[in-house]
Amino acid sequence: MAQVANRQEGIFMDNPQETPSEICTVSRPTRGVWPVRYLLAKVASCGITLSIMGLCVGYLFLPSAINDVTSVLLAVGVTGICCTVLHGAVKRFLCFLTPKRSMRTLAGCLLQSMQEAGFLVTGEFRLLVRREGREIQCALEGGTPPEKRVFAHSLHEMLSPIGSPRYVLLRKAQGKKRRVSAFVQSYACPLAMNQPQNAELLAYRLSRAMGGVEAVDTRYPEGRAILQYCKELSHINKGGT
Repeated sequence: MAQVANRQEGIFMDNPQETPSEICTVSRPTRGVWPVRYLLAKVASCGITLSIMGLCVGYLFLPSAINDVTSVLLAVGVTGICCTVLHGAVKRFLCFLTPKRSMRTLAGCLLQSMQEAGFLVTGEFRLLVRREGREIQCALEGGTPPEKRVFAHSLHEMLSPIGSPRYVLLRKAQGKKRRVSAFVQSYACPLAMNQPQNAELLAYRLSRAMGGVEAVDTRYPEGRAILQYCKELSHINKGGT
């Protein structure tokens, strides 16, 4: 427990100018910088999946399908796959539908990864998220005051405009080319999670919530180039949240 406390205290020692707080408060981004493409992509995915499911289910009711066992099995298999894809797309769409839902989703991913990294180890934790005008506040219920401060500090770093973090968290490249949407929905990895194994933990949790996410090391030339794109295109940087 003493080792955990030292790690928590070390985060604030690296940032002596910042006053530790148990509540993370960020400004609600404007509609003009909200990552609409991500939500539209999920809507399109749902529409295509429903169309394929409709065709497969419709085929099962055709009289000719009774005598074609192979086609029936194929249609059932495709329908099952489509159900899985549809469930994931709907879940991710709802998780990022509003700024408040986005805050809860991202905070939940950070909470799980910090627990796995050993920063939050006492008791049961619950997220408290509320909207106050144009601001959204998030805090932990449960745990010790140092744990609450470390979490709030880390969440604030993650949801603040991207500066010069060691790792940036962004959507994985499709093939060999990254799309603009990858940089639009990118986040800074908090100082507490800047060890390689911890950054990967956070990237994994984010992947479960929003699709493939990777932690990119900005100390290398390729990573520095990606960081510059994130600074220019991230909706957080554009919105100044």
